[in-house]
Amino acid sequence: MNAPKITDFGDLPKPQINRFTAPNGVNVSVVNGCEQDIFQLLIILPGGKCDSTNPRHAMATASMLNKGSIAHNAEEIAAKFDHLGVSFSAGSYNHHTVLSLTGLNRTAQSAMPILKEILAEPTFPSDRLSILKRQLTDMLGQNEA
Repeated sequence: MNAPKITDFGDLPKPQINRFTAPNGVNVSVVNGCEQDIFQLLIILPGGKCDSTNPRHAMATASMLNKGSIAHNAEEIAAKFDHLGVSFSAGSYNHHTVLSLTGLNRTAQSAMPILKEILAEPTFPSDRLSILKRQLTDMLGQNEA
């Protein structure tokens, strides 16, 4: 079997990247080169599994962010995001934690207060933490089998 011929791609269009520093000192990069009516907001925070004394702490913190805030419980937060057609996810990697919010452009502004709430005022409810602990224990048991 022969490998495909390697060809030059030529000049590929590059999206414009707008960079600025928010009033709170956070560096922001905005890429708007898509003709689709969809947005994805990625928040990349320093600190991950390798930066903690226990790698599961970073994963647990990321997983618990949308499980409750001062104003709303997990079901209410999920219902608000679902109503807007927005998806939130969070993951912990070696040296970073990545939060992602994806949805339609027309609902982006309405989703921002919910995102702000879960980032600024998380409650880490004990019942949800117990569920997460059981899930992690089950996963570890499956990995050892």
